[in-house]
Amino acid sequence: MHALATLFILILALPYQSFAGDEICNGGDVIVCPRKTPRLLDLYERDVIYSYGAHPQEAMWSAFKPLHIKDTVAELIEPLKTTAPALHTCLSSYIDNESFWEQIRYLPGHEMHNVKDEVSYVVPVGCEKKQVALQFRTPLHKAPRYLINHDIWTRMNSFQQAGLIVHEILLFNALQSPNWKGNTPAVRQATAFLLSEQPSVLDPAAMTQANKDLNLICQPFIADLK
Repeated sequence: MHALATLFILILALPYQSFAGDEICNGGDVIVCPRKTPRLLDLYERDVIYSYGAHPQEAMWSAFKPLHIKDTVAELIEPLKTTAPALHTCLSSYIDNESFWEQIRYLPGHEMHNVKDEVSYVVPVGCEKKQVALQFRTPLHKAPRYLINHDIWTRMNSFQQAGLIVHEILLFNALQSPNWKGNTPAVRQATAFLLSEQPSVLDPAAMTQANKDLNLICQPFIADLK
């Protein structure tokens, strides 16, 4: 009788697990300093750790109020058309598909619990790191894959917003890997690389080697992936 009861419980649990998703999540972070625009952690590390150099359009986009985010991300990855066309096509498969944007929910008036997915990071004196986005590897049924803190989002300039979207796409690809071990610094470095001058100044061969060194992997967007 005990064995039958256990079997019945297991049968009930199976559809629930496929329906409910999981709580394995990571996210995106910004550095918040008094009287300054929030800065994506990836970009801060780009400048103080990797010294990749600024993206050629960064100054212009940073001076504008937020534009249409889809167009901004498309312009940001434009240099990849020449230096890494396969990567450009893959990233475009996300931003060109409305199903990707439908997976994002902006939450006003909410703080996000900090996801302890960073191995290490640095923060300027007098500033703090804030969680601006959460990404669920397997979303709950009919729930969004991405949650973004709307209050911080609206304080970010166009370049910061576009950078966060690129970060989430790269993180999504990393989370799908069976070898994922929570190595978010590697995702931040890959994002920092794409948000720098490097895709504009390197030739295709150098870009191929850089992508390999960074383990920069992108699989095309699948609309019904759960």
